[in-house]
Amino acid sequence: MSRETRLAPTVKPPIARIAEYAYIPAMPKTTRTDELLAFSVSKMKEYGIVDSGDTLRDGIGAMSDERATSFFDKMVRAGVVRPDIDFRKAYTLRFINKGIGLDLRPKK
Repeated sequence: MSRETRLAPTVKPPIARIAEYAYIPAMPKTTRTDELLAFSVSKMKEYGIVDSGDTLRDGIGAMSDERATSFFDKMVRAGVVRPDIDFRKAYTLRFINKGIGLDLRPKK
């Protein structure tokens, strides 16, 4: 059984189906062709995986307290985490929302 078969999820959530287009398999660098890398980058751009939503204003890696709260609330409703966990201790906004990559965006 291959490593990919052992690790393959039985049910793929929607983001996994999108991300599989941008996935570069774990293989030696010599087999990662320029064509495969270009394809992966084009799919990440097409699906807005890196550059969409808040990143258009705040830069790559954008995050907000509202987004963290929304995610936490969804995980509580799904039964993944207990509601009494102080999730605010799990992250900081100190190093993000600095406009990283905005200077690289195409000028309109």
